[in-house]
Amino acid sequence: MARKTIFFHIFPYYLLIIALFLCASAWYTTILLKDFYFKHVKEELEIRCSLVEKDVSDLANASDYKGLDVFCKKFFKANKSRLTVIANDGKVLADSLEDPSKMENHSGRVEITDALNGRTGRSMRYSPTLHQNMMYVAMPLAIKGRPAVLRISVSVGLIDQTLYDIYKKIIIAGLVIAALSILIAVLVSRRISRPILELDRGAANFAKGNFSKKLVVSEIDEIGELAGSMNYMADELNRRMREILEQHSRLDGILSSMVEGVVAVDAEGRLISMNRSAIALLKTQGAYEGKLFHEMIRNAALQGFIDAVLAEKKTIEKELSFFDEEHRHLYVRGTVLHNPEGGCIGALLVMNDITRLKKLENMRSEFVSNVSHEIKTPITAIKASVETLLDNGLKKEEIDILLKIIGRHTDRLASIVDDILSLSKLEQEKGSDETKLSETLLENVIESAVADCREKADLKGISFIINCNNSIVGVMNSSLMEQALVNLIDNAIKYSDENRSVEIETFKDDGHIVISVRDHGCGIPQEHLPRIFERFYRVDKARSRKVGGTGLGLSIVKHIANVHGGKVEVESTVGKGSKFTIILPGKK
Repeated sequence: MARKTIFFHIFPYYLLIIALFLCASAWYTTILLKDFYFKHVKEELEIRCSLVEKDVSDLANASDYKGLDVFCKKFFKANKSRLTVIANDGKVLADSLEDPSKMENHSGRVEITDALNGRTGRSMRYSPTLHQNMMYVAMPLAIKGRPAVLRISVSVGLIDQTLYDIYKKIIIAGLVIAALSILIAVLVSRRISRPILELDRGAANFAKGNFSKKLVVSEIDEIGELAGSMNYMADELNRRMREILEQHSRLDGILSSMVEGVVAVDAEGRLISMNRSAIALLKTQGAYEGKLFHEMIRNAALQGFIDAVLAEKKTIEKELSFFDEEHRHLYVRGTVLHNPEGGCIGALLVMNDITRLKKLENMRSEFVSNVSHEIKTPITAIKASVETLLDNGLKKEEIDILLKIIGRHTDRLASIVDDILSLSKLEQEKGSDETKLSETLLENVIESAVADCREKADLKGISFIINCNNSIVGVMNSSLMEQALVNLIDNAIKYSDENRSVEIETFKDDGHIVISVRDHGCGIPQEHLPRIFERFYRVDKARSRKVGGTGLGLSIVKHIANVHGGKVEVESTVGKGSKFTIILPGKK
């Protein structure tokens, strides 16, 4: 069967013709209607003037200007038209809306001038008295043998409102006609446009990647050939897209599984691609494709690194620091991206987060430095005492003093070593299941800790105030928790004045077990509180060594709380004392 030709431009032109015809008809009709209506209103105003002319003349000739003004105002209430009587000198004798004595002279009005010359005056203008557009009709009038004017007026707004109602009806009728015309046009053109719509839907499916549904080859010659070509194109696109998707999936899987952050930018510094690790490292949010690097990541050092790679066109490796809330360190390796012709099309950055390594390195260096410093003092004292003992001629009392110095500093070395070993063990147990936890009555742990510190407290006359809930049972390692409490109580005794008290309180808060130890000693300045739990950190180093502290006690308390899944907090006021609180998770 022969295929037919399509003329698919019919419908749009048909709509255009309908629209132009309706617009022209509506425009011409409104002009005629407006002219007709204005003419009608003028004639009606003239008739109204004629009807009241005799009454106005009688009242004016009788010099009853007050009655004339009352008549004008009644006329307005009855007819919604303003009536004004003007003398030959322009003075207003009566008016429907205003006090005649307060109105300005009307001799300069166009319609008044025409009426005084014996003609019917007509005018449409803005009224300064009523502050709106008015239509005026003025007719000559004789008062006591002298020429005068009888003027009637109506608001143009009322006329416009009437015309607006008529216009609405015309528009509605036009829309109805347009709808009927469009319906006929749709019915006529549908059979012609249906094959094109089928092609359009098929092309949309191809664009979405749905190549399984083929286009129906139409009987229309041109469209049939186009449908066949599109089917062939869809098969080729399907084959090539599968190849690209497989390659992209493999590449995306490789990049997503990388711990290193990978960023690709073009030659202008616009972002092309970022893997998940890079997004997490650089903390980007939202869509980034096509945006300049510095718009998404505001880091001058990293931007300068990219510029250097693009400018020098060679591989560069560098360690960069991010001074954000975490103060991170990145090791970045940048290389140039080349196109098949060898030209530079951008740069590729591979980033490794070495913040943890840096922190561990700093911690190791600081730990070694602190341990060396802490050990150096007792070793120096022991060495000096031994050298003195090697000299001859010492008395027994002097020898005893030196031996006591050696013993005291040996005990200090042993305490430092014991605390370091305890910390090392706690760090190894953190995050593992090696720490044995069991249900323990908290009261027993507190009694044991207080008993261990009782002798030292009695030497300073310090009493204990214990407010403990006897029924609190927690899942804990009793020996570790006792060690933590002993450290806190021992510190409270050390830094309290004589004859004071140490308060120990336990309670439950929102399912958590809370243990607090409060002293009334010297207190800790606020600037030291953030670092108080660091190893070897001392607020007053001289006093800490004097009372025998190693600088590791609070760090051990923090690690014990962490092993139990809890935390430790501190509140302190200089001159009033300190309060240390261990918060543990409740029994599940």
